[in-house]
Amino acid sequence: MECRICGKYFNEEITFASLFVPRTICPRCKTIFVPKIYHECIPFTKGIINYFSIYDFENNDYRQDTWLFKNMDKCFCLAINSQSDYDIIICIGAVEYETATEWLPVLVAYHRILMISLFYYAFERYEYLL
Repeated sequence: MECRICGKYFNEEITFASLFVPRTICPRCKTIFVPKIYHECIPFTKGIINYFSIYDFENNDYRQDTWLFKNMDKCFCLAINSQSDYDIIICIGAVEYETATEWLPVLVAYHRILMISLFYYAFERYEYLL
């Protein structure tokens, strides 16, 4: 079978229980891409950014990004349940990270910011904007 995340072929024993439920993810990807919420606080002059991501590493593979997006439900539930605690909620992807110089200075008008993403993006290189 071909893994939906890495694209490599893998063998798995087919039993009667797994006959009608084919495995789509290889054992290696199952261990690497276990969803877990990571939290980082980014303070700036007028407030704080709470940054949550599902995976603690950056990834530029669109195939993996698309397949793993279903794990964002944990961050979306967090955003929905705590929406009254924040002034603005932002969902970050690769495009938003690359264009952060354009929209990050706008955030200084807010005090409590929630940012969520599937993969971790290092915002240290944009510190001078806040």
